[in-house]
Amino acid sequence: MWDYLKTTKKPIVLYGMGNAAKHILDELRIRNIPVAGIFASDGFVRGHSFEGFPVSSYSEAKERFGDMVVLLCFGSHLDDVLLNIQRISKEQELYAPDLPVVGEGLFTSAYAKEHEEDLNWLRSVLADDKSREVLDKLIEYRITGKIEYLFDIVSSDEENYKLLNLNDNESYLDLGAYTGDTVKEFLELTGGYKSIVAVEPEERNFRKLKENTAALENITLINAAISSHDGTLMFTHGIGRGGSIGKGITREIPCVFVDNILSSSNFEVSYIKMDLEGEEIEALKGAEKTIATKKPKLLLAAYHRIDDYWEIPKLILRYNPDYKIYLRKSKGLPAFEVNYYCV
Repeated sequence: MWDYLKTTKKPIVLYGMGNAAKHILDELRIRNIPVAGIFASDGFVRGHSFEGFPVSSYSEAKERFGDMVVLLCFGSHLDDVLLNIQRISKEQELYAPDLPVVGEGLFTSAYAKEHEEDLNWLRSVLADDKSREVLDKLIEYRITGKIEYLFDIVSSDEENYKLLNLNDNESYLDLGAYTGDTVKEFLELTGGYKSIVAVEPEERNFRKLKENTAALENITLINAAISSHDGTLMFTHGIGRGGSIGKGITREIPCVFVDNILSSSNFEVSYIKMDLEGEEIEALKGAEKTIATKKPKLLLAAYHRIDDYWEIPKLILRYNPDYKIYLRKSKGLPAFEVNYYCV
């Protein structure tokens, strides 16, 4: 996709604003690819500018540029937004550039060739043909930016969760519990539970988590980051799920690791969910003993870092080769909500 953008004669127009748009603009500038303008959804057009470009509506962009290349610069799982994106894609040449949520690098055809051995290994260990189809179309999307590959492989959360065979007697460890939305989702799926431990590092999210789970029994809440060790680390506070570990530091917070959480309590884990904004590998390293000896059901986000697709299952199977690993993509653009379901 990036090579094609260097050769197209059509004006290149960004759809959306925010961090992703800035990241895409930076990448285009590095490659000396000119940008003609920016448009936003109607509700976000207020006569302002972004990165030096006046922000117009789609209809204004059409009137100004006519036939253009549109680069999608935001993510959404909302039906009306997805339908609008599909509508625009039928009128214009539209791509959704793939960028890692955390870390550097681009998943280009050269990168895929460089990691051909990793990808072939991954295909060989995935548990079913659907997982291999999901992987192959994710790779095609990441190289080309064409959103039709993503729409082809979407499956419902209800269907995906069936892979885990959850029941009303689970001991659930929620890592990256946010404000309690995944606890709520878990309860809707199971109707009950044996016990819950929910871990969330961001203070505002943790306060809401406490409020939203106040009526539940046998639940333990931990305000800390998950890592491969106990101690402290530097944490960048963000908006919503945007907190992260790394540079741009705001303050030091406590961190804990799974094996120690479980060994220092009477909690018997049967199901672990990890959605940790790119820290899934560190969390897995801190859960080695639990995975090796307890073999809990696992749900892991696999879309934050460029090499998550193979690095996550490599670690899981190193700790316990008996897992069956399924790869699924839930509704939403771009290639977010890509998860491993491990049983």
